[in-house]
Amino acid sequence: MSDYGLVPSYELPQEFRRVWDDISSTDFKPETAEAVVIFPGLLDPDVIVSYQTRWFDVFRSFDHRFVAGIHTPQGQEAMRGIERKQLGLATWQVEAIMTPHQTVWTMAQLIAGGLKSVALYAPQFHLPRATMTLVKAALDAGWEGTIYPYGWRQEGDNKLALAGFDNQAMHDDLIPGEQTRWVNYTTKGDIAAPETWARFRPALPYRSVSQMFAAAHYGGE
Repeated sequence: MSDYGLVPSYELPQEFRRVWDDISSTDFKPETAEAVVIFPGLLDPDVIVSYQTRWFDVFRSFDHRFVAGIHTPQGQEAMRGIERKQLGLATWQVEAIMTPHQTVWTMAQLIAGGLKSVALYAPQFHLPRATMTLVKAALDAGWEGTIYPYGWRQEGDNKLALAGFDNQAMHDDLIPGEQTRWVNYTTKGDIAAPETWARFRPALPYRSVSQMFAAAHYGGE
């Protein structure tokens, strides 16, 4: 494992930047996956509102639906309430301490169900790190399949409330810290190396802009 050190976000190593841009900007057609997992992230959203306005519409596109735990006591209680009201609609992981716990749990659900593809829905700023943490869990579990990342942003000028913190921030304000954590946690060994993304990246129509991007960076005709 390369030692990337404590790298400021604006100095992301090239291999990280390529994967960040690919995961963040490519339309991987997540609805073609067998299953979906939603990562609420390290936020303190109104879980009921998120469920009603965003997650339910996502669920309708998939036969297998998972929500990997939210990190705040208020969010966890709200998720328990949703689970009681919508029993059977999705499989829920209520408690989770950090992203690796979410990804290990997710991988266990996929393996138990014999599923070979999953759409990962997460906040846009968190999506690359979440994706590569899921790749690490897949490698550790020996799972061979395809991961379809899809990110969302908050609407309008609403600020995001971070779990465990008093401050609030706009979506893009969270990107520098997220990029730095991605590099540092990769060095630590908690996240898969950038080059492993190619093993789980969905194939796209060759003449699409996304496929030409992939060919330029990952090889191919």
